[in-house]
Amino acid sequence: MTVTRPWGTYTLLQESTCGWVKRIDVDAGKRLSLQRHKHRDEVWTVIGGSGSCRLGAATGRHISLKLGDVVKIDAMQWHRLSAGDSGISVIEVALGHNGGVSVDEDDIERRQDDYGRTS
Repeated sequence: MTVTRPWGTYTLLQESTCGWVKRIDVDAGKRLSLQRHKHRDEVWTVIGGSGSCRLGAATGRHISLKLGDVVKIDAMQWHRLSAGDSGISVIEVALGHNGGVSVDEDDIERRQDDYGRTS
């Protein structure tokens, strides 16, 4: 299942009640929301292109990303993925740790968003 968003697409590769594996493709020059999740950790592995990841809210820490880089994002940690000039593709592994309650896409809080989707 591939879902189109204003910044690109994501494809759900595998899903269970405790998490999922997705391919996220961010178009050149676009970025995801500055967001965090209450009930899940995420790991991003870059499989194509380049870009950056912001970790933290206010000023945050910016990490340049290229093919093969891996970023671990803890639950409740603000984060944002941004694409470089040729876009960026990552595999996202999300894993919940919330006492057996299903983890889903509703577990998102947006602080900043280029597309008017803040919480």
